Amino acid sequence: TLTLPLYTPANATSMSDQTDRNPDDSCLKEQDLEFAIPKLHILVVDDAITNRKLCMRLLQTNGHICVGACDGKEAVDLVKESMEKEEPYDCILMDYEMPVMNGPEATKKIREMGCNSYIAGVTGNVMSEDVDLFRSCGADWVLAKPFRLEELEEQLIEHGIGGQDLSEDGDDVRES
Repeated sequence: TLTLPLYTPANATSMSDQTDRNPDDSCLKEQDLEFAIPKLHILVVDDAITNRKLCMRLLQTNGHICVGACDGKEAVDLVKESMEKEEPYDCILMDYEMPVMNGPEATKKIREMGCNSYIAGVTGNVMSEDVDLFRSCGADWVLAKPFRLEELEEQLIEHGIGGQDLSEDGDDVRES
């Protein structure tokens, strides 16, 4: 399960309105709303529909393009399709425990297909054995639930995902 803070004051019309409010009025802090890297193509994989939709909504609010999958098998199929279209995901957020195919197994299959997208395992099981298994299957990093978007952003920047460089004509050039 993914747990992210969510609170909308009664008089706010959108999540962006919360940044103008007193920080003590909301459990969502301004740094959670400002995802400072360029727009990314992100696959969010979680069997809990509420968690998946919440995560996607927060990422989309920050300008990212998100696709959701309800289990590891669907994620593998979506990654295969994106690779065939030559439009790979910049980042994959992969839940650990899911029906049909779990996160580590899906991650291993995705790596075997030759996908080099950044994969962040997401789990409530932060025992070292679970983290080691996820990493050994190809996850670049493992986040503990609940996680903050700021943590994810820092990791993506550190690994050069979504880093930007301005070309002479002023266009953003993404690294992946």
